[in-house]
Amino acid sequence: MAVPLSLSPIMVPNGFENDALGIAARCGYDALGFRLDKIAPSERALLDSASRAADLGLRILDVEVAFLSPESTPGDHERLMASAAMLGADSVLVISWHDDDSRTVAEFAELCEFGDQYGVMLALEFMPFSGVRDLRSAVAITERVGHPRARVLPDTLHLARSGSSLTELAAVDPRLIGYAQVCDADGQPTDGTPDGLRAEANGGRRLPGDGHLPVEAYLRALPPGIPLSIEAPSRFLQDLVGTDSVRLALLALQRLLRRLQASAAVERA
Repeated sequence: MAVPLSLSPIMVPNGFENDALGIAARCGYDALGFRLDKIAPSERALLDSASRAADLGLRILDVEVAFLSPESTPGDHERLMASAAMLGADSVLVISWHDDDSRTVAEFAELCEFGDQYGVMLALEFMPFSGVRDLRSAVAITERVGHPRARVLPDTLHLARSGSSLTELAAVDPRLIGYAQVCDADGQPTDGTPDGLRAEANGGRRLPGDGHLPVEAYLRALPPGIPLSIEAPSRFLQDLVGTDSVRLALLALQRLLRRLQASAAVERA
């Protein structure tokens, strides 16, 4: 089964943001995501992007980010949901800064109702420096919400840094995972504080297969065939020119997937 590979918006090099669709298509991706929480494109611009994506054969995997916090309400994210619908996106990525899980559950549930209205899924990402710190917490919150549009978003870096186990990942109901984010990293973080982990997530990742995380094992534990978003912002790539980092990221994940397929074929033989 071919696995759809998506370009995370954080991977688009500075100065190339307005050509993200063209970059994704030229480099060979199947899909991409859009970061829209800080900008408000016009309805015409969104529809034009949806049309161009279709012409290029690209899927819009997700739109980022709906931040849940004491200062926000679900209604604050309606523009983002409407934008995702106009793009034809599969999902809206959700991050919670609430310390109280009950607040996250309540807001996430309300967002899922908007999801029904706009026809998108809601993917809750856990991070050890956020309000939802690990896989177990994200699954528990999503199950408490109990809405068919509620999903959990695993990221290979956050799985490792949060101490979430392969056993826990493999045990998640496959219906709760719509897609996953993939990268690699050093074996241990340089700084394990919340600020250090945040800095690593924003610029200290490595391309899939180039680090020391059990990325192959994580991919084996995920539901087969789900889209994989390459999210590997890295200071190690800062000397690359133009869109070379985007192309190299795709090639790295493709190599990793080929190794997985070869290993699976040997096991079946």
